[in-house]
Amino acid sequence: MGSMAYTLEDEILAVFERACCEGDFEVAEHLLRALEAIAFRQRDEQQLDCAYFTLASTIR
Repeated sequence: MGSMAYTLEDEILAVFERACCEGDFEVAEHLLRALEAIAFRQRDEQQLDCAYFTLASTIR
C-alpha cells in the first residue's frame, strides 16, 4: 500500500483549518496552541505561519 506519511503538525494544521472554516474558534484556539508548542520545540514556524494566515483570512 502506498500511503503518504503526514507529520503530527501537518494533521493538526489540517484540523485547525477545518475548525476555522466551520467557525469553531474554541477548538481552533486549542489546536493553535498545539501548533505553537510544536513550532517552539522544533524552532520551525512554517506551519504556524500558515495557521496564523488561515485564522486572519477566516475572521476578516
